[in-house]
Amino acid sequence: MLSENGYKQISEVWLTGGCGEDENSPLYPCGICLQRIAELGNDNTIIYSVSSSTKKVIKFHLKELLPYSNTFKDDIPLSETKIDFSTTSNDMYVILQILLKRNFAPDNKKKEAVILKTDKNHLIFGVYFSSCCYKADIHAINMAIYNFLLSEYKNENITDLFYYTSDQKGLFIHPEFQKIIKDAIITKFRY
Repeated sequence: MLSENGYKQISEVWLTGGCGEDENSPLYPCGICLQRIAELGNDNTIIYSVSSSTKKVIKFHLKELLPYSNTFKDDIPLSETKIDFSTTSNDMYVILQILLKRNFAPDNKKKEAVILKTDKNHLIFGVYFSSCCYKADIHAINMAIYNFLLSEYKNENITDLFYYTSDQKGLFIHPEFQKIIKDAIITKFRY
């Protein structure tokens, strides 16, 4: 959601599944889900818990379930920036800089952003993500490929891969992903 469309505030979340201690108990979001909802919502974000057995709906405000949380704010919405989405490297460099503002690494250990360009001139984005709770890292190339495979452009061919990274290592691309970008021109930017 973030890498494709920028920061959007969540107003409602619907949760369904098994019930809590008994069929009358609501099902609560887990801790990491509450943190993500807090980052992308606000105190007025509503969480609806729907029991899969009784169909009973219980309503909470995020502040009730998570009174204190860290928040995420995107100060440069991509949709509001005046960028020429041409194929020049300079334009891609500017877009990558904006994407880095969405870098989800709590400890800032890595800065990484990727743009995939298709033969129909569609752009798909990915940023590096690191979960402070589970220490699970998702590299920008993986997020970009996931976004591509889930997009309406998945039947187009990737012609270019632009990436920006803070480390000196080359971009590791999983063999399955290499098949997807086999004919792409790779352009690397580095601080």
